[in-house]
Amino acid sequence: MCDGRSSEGKQAIITENGIVGAMGISRRNFIKNSITLSAGLGIGSLIEPRFAVAQSADGTGKNLIIINLYGGLDGMAAFPYYDGTLVNLINNTLRPTIKIPAGNVIPFGSQSGLGQKIGFHPALAKLVTHAGNNIRIIKNYGILGDPGRSHDTCQVLMSLGASGSTSDAATMQGFLARYMDQQNWDSMQFWALRNDNPSDTNTMKQQPVKVSDLSELEVPKLWGESTKLSEYNWNLTQSLVDLQNPSDQLDRLLLNSANSVHKTLAIVQSEIASQTVGNNIAGKYDEDDHFGRTLRDAAKVLKAKKNSSSLGLSQKNMIILTGQSGYDTHADQNNLNQSGNLNSLLTALGNNLAVFFRDLTDSGILQDTVIVIYSEFGRTTHENGSAGSPGVGTDHGHGSHTIVLGGPVKAGVIGVDPTSSELTDEYDAMVPRIDYRDVFSDVFEWFGSNPVEIFNSKDYARTKLGIIG
Repeated sequence: MCDGRSSEGKQAIITENGIVGAMGISRRNFIKNSITLSAGLGIGSLIEPRFAVAQSADGTGKNLIIINLYGGLDGMAAFPYYDGTLVNLINNTLRPTIKIPAGNVIPFGSQSGLGQKIGFHPALAKLVTHAGNNIRIIKNYGILGDPGRSHDTCQVLMSLGASGSTSDAATMQGFLARYMDQQNWDSMQFWALRNDNPSDTNTMKQQPVKVSDLSELEVPKLWGESTKLSEYNWNLTQSLVDLQNPSDQLDRLLLNSANSVHKTLAIVQSEIASQTVGNNIAGKYDEDDHFGRTLRDAAKVLKAKKNSSSLGLSQKNMIILTGQSGYDTHADQNNLNQSGNLNSLLTALGNNLAVFFRDLTDSGILQDTVIVIYSEFGRTTHENGSAGSPGVGTDHGHGSHTIVLGGPVKAGVIGVDPTSSELTDEYDAMVPRIDYRDVFSDVFEWFGSNPVEIFNSKDYARTKLGIIG
């Protein structure tokens, strides 16, 4: 994954067998915790959702949406400087071909007292229009220490909640999976609408719901079979297995799990997939784009969570994990060319997020929702290739800029600017000053949890950022 390829369509960076080996458990026992079945065109791991006990409340109905920008977002381009001493250095010396001219940057608030002012790439205009009062820019964040510049390594470290100098790989369980286990969450409190890191969802108790496209879900049944007959067939199969009284408990587990998938699909289809979202004043979701479809599905899940009493989720906290690929922009990073790699990606990101933000607002969900955007690393401070050459881009870096947004988020800018000497030295990358874990810690504290217990790395000393009011 270090050869410059785009991360679009990449395989999971840690296989199930790899997890089994790291955990030191048998394949047979691992299957009990992570059975993957298929039904329709995009579903996996719908295990024992426990709807019967879903009526009990264990939270305050808050939501965390996590968007992973795979490949390494060029934060210096997505959130460029437009006023201050760094602008001339960046635009004329470091990035003359791929610069964002100061006049094209979307300013962000007054930033009174800040010598280096930061704004938004013009492709994010629609997002700023609809969500600008609820966005916090985080300058110069990332993995502290020296993690290297490998996609795989940095993705794993972030998933585990580790630093660049230590590895919590003993169980290969990511901090999101640990959190779900610690809180004893039901399956439908954690949705993985895109999951390229198995450790993100490697829970030991209830499995998260993993669905790639709600519009393609169907209750599995024979051709011409009615829903009522489909239910009868599942019950008949269960009765036949009971008569056989199989000695292999795994066979029974597989059947029970398949039956659970069948029932869960029916509920998801009727209560969640049927929700009407999008087509608001910010526009429509781009359903030709996978990221647009995942945000559409996230909006459906949150709307059903709030309005469907049969799900019993309205007072439960929830995490939805998704992502967008393609940010490994080694080439063709013409920042103002609509067909350029980065401009196209940021347009899709901003436009779909704007529609999602308006959906949350219109449904009365916004005040209970925070959206965190992150990426495994930033890009190099210098453009690659010769100035003016077509196809110029950037290479793997370290620190970057990002945003957090949502109803309870305080608008503004936080973080530490790089120095001019840092931008021009042989390291060729920003050195992060804000630990990526601190960004998530503010959200978990808002959830009512102790973030230090979630990020259990020995070297983690939390700094409160005050992102949420």
